[in-house]
Amino acid sequence: MVERDEDWEGCLAEFGWLDQVSASELADLAPSGRCSDVRRGEVIFTPEENPDSVFLLRSGLVRIYRISRAGD
Repeated sequence: MVERDEDWEGCLAEFGWLDQVSASELADLAPSGRCSDVRRGEVIFTPEENPDSVFLLRSGLVRIYRISRAGD
């Protein structure tokens, strides 16, 4: 994953529906937010008991899958 130098608010501005989020709410998110470019085949998320992330896809495709307890 390659983190971008782009500012967080500039990155979020590309998602029009986030215009409804107040400036103070965006400020609360800023310390933990980041914009990243991901290479093909790179894993960006693994299941956890208590995930604390939200991913917004700016462009491209992602593959989402679940591995069974048997490993299938």
